[in-house]
Amino acid sequence: MISFWQRILSGKRAGNLPIDPRTLSMPDWEFVRQESRAAYWRDTAGDVVSLTLSPRAHAFPPLSDVRKLQDHCRNVAESQGAGLIEVASTAGAEGACVTYIYKRLNIPAFTFFSVAATPLATGLWIWMIIAYERGTTGVREAVVTSQLFESGQLTLESYEASWAQDPYDALYQGVDRRTLRYRSDAADYDEDFPNHPLSKVRRELRRLTGIPLCADAAAKQIVGREPR
Repeated sequence: MISFWQRILSGKRAGNLPIDPRTLSMPDWEFVRQESRAAYWRDTAGDVVSLTLSPRAHAFPPLSDVRKLQDHCRNVAESQGAGLIEVASTAGAEGACVTYIYKRLNIPAFTFFSVAATPLATGLWIWMIIAYERGTTGVREAVVTSQLFESGQLTLESYEASWAQDPYDALYQGVDRRTLRYRSDAADYDEDFPNHPLSKVRRELRRLTGIPLCADAAAKQIVGREPR
């Protein structure tokens, strides 16, 4: 965490996003820094939000191709030693976008990443929220496991077979099995664990996709330029 913020605060000067990020509605998040194509916020817990204007739209699959979107997002997660939790296409304030969530294990805790990517003609608006498990970990998993065993929805055999697996490919083994999506990662349990970092990144992802940005001609010109 310290090294992340040392990098963000290491002297890159404010730049040319086509919006002033300080004017965005970001309750509970403190603005930290603006760079040429990115802005950063953090909250009192030390979690992170970033907004990036990326020029690499050509690398992103069409939002209409569900399988390619899932594969793309899984590859992003895998490149970070992380397991994919979910992928969805939705409508945001700037139009159609894809949202996805993945998690990375830093023993004994998980870090959760949620991303919303909105394609422009020549680039992408990308929101990212990063939230960390702190203090006692594994409570959500333990409570949900107990509930599922008590209700008969989970047995020792089914636990071994299905507790942790990729949401779209049950045979996927590209990362450590401990980082794959758990049954307790389902959104159905967020209400029971509102302070869990996974519940937090889902909640913030829904809010951030509803914030109007500036996906217009000015933005499209910016993504075609190299930073000075």
